[in-house]
Formats: sequence, structure tokens, C-alpha cells
Amino acid sequence: MISIVIPTLNEEKYIEKLLTCLKNQTYKYFEIIIIDANSQDKTKDIIRLYNNFLKIKIINSEKRNVSFQRNLGLKNSKNESVLFLDADTTFDNDFLENALKEIKENDIKIAGCLLYPDSKDNIYNLFFSLFRIYINLLHSYIGFNGCCIFTLKSIHNKINGFDENIKVGEDYDYTKRLKKLSKLSLLKTVKIKTSVRRFEKYGRLRTGIKYLLIGLYILLFGNITKDTFKYKFNEK
Repeated sequence: MISIVIPTLNEEKYIEKLLTCLKNQTYKYFEIIIIDANSQDKTKDIIRLYNNFLKIKIINSEKRNVSFQRNLGLKNSKNESVLFLDADTTFDNDFLENALKEIKENDIKIAGCLLYPDSKDNIYNLFFSLFRIYINLLHSYIGFNGCCIFTLKSIHNKINGFDENIKVGEDYDYTKRLKKLSKLSLLKTVKIKTSVRRFEKYGRLRTGIKYLLIGLYILLFGNITKDTFKYKFNEK
């Protein structure tokens, strides 16, 4: 059994795709905990349509803070094994089956996935290819992205979860602290797609440079606790 924690805020354009992916999984033994930060669109209505197909618990969050929401979701989870997902991710029907098989066979405690864009555009494919090389080489040092993190509740609690004061890059801080207790692994048998909505909204070059600067800042100066980069949790 595994608990899947998903923070949401106005995700009506994406949440149905993710829930459809979960509905079609070959592995069925999971619960879904959605922590919603007072969405003002149809996010909750869409989620309720899947109540007949999936075991879903919706919890209202008093804060619009992805770290707070993830921590709250884990507190309300029933299982030791936990998967953090972002609402704008998608994957194959055998994703959970293959991921959990790899985790079990290799005695993995903390794992992430390599990211691919939900677009066939060559520019995005190039950017994400470079990002995958970067993560492949450095994940044991810098951690990995929070849109897909397999973890254990006991280890999460030992490091007091996600740091709710960090404005951006909280996932890298989280996984870097986790590695003090367990090796970080990138799964080889699965992949996950994430939306390119920020690139579409703000422009490819501008967004790519922004991500680069965020990464460099974290490497050189540490956690970002101020709104230096004006990075918002939800971007429609």
C-alpha cells in the first residue's frame, strides 16, 4: 500500500489528466490525499467525479504553501510508503507497478523520477534533455524535483518534512536533507511527464533562464526564503 499526496490550487486544466492516470494504474493498492488551498475554479468538482473510481480524501489547506500542503497530506496518510506528486503530472498505466517493483527489488527508500515535457516541441525536449543530464550527474548532491518523490513517512518525520519557509526549491532542500538518512535514487524503469505551462505563460527563454538562476542561487547561496524570484505555487 502507498499513500499519494497531491497539493492543488486552481488545477482544473490538469488534475483530471492526473486522476485518469491514477484510475488506469495496473497497481491498485493506494490512497490519494489531495490538499487543496481554496481553489476558486472547478478543481474540487473534477476530483469528486473520481470518487467512484479512486479512494480520495480532500483536505482543505489554510495556507497556499506547497510545503505546508505536502506536510499536511503526509500527516493524514495511512501508509508508511508515500508518493508526492504535482497536479500537472502524467505517466503510463504501469508507472506505480514498475516503480514499486524497482523500489522493492533494490531496497530503495528515497526515489525520484526523470522528467519529460508534456509537449512534443523540440525546444522543450532539448531543455528537458539537458535537465535530465544535470540531474543524473548531480542528484546525489543536489537532490531532485518534487513533482515525483517516493519517500517513507518515518524518514520524512525524522527531518520534520518540507521546510515551509522556503519560497522555491523546497523539494531540493527536502531531498538533500533526506540523503543524510538514506541514499537518493533515480528510478530507471519509469518516467514522468510534467506540464510546460510556465514556459508558455512567461516565454521559453525567460523561464529557462529563471530556472537556471534559481539553480545557481541554491548551489551558491543556499535556500531561497525571500520572494527574490517571484515564483508562485500555481501557474495556470
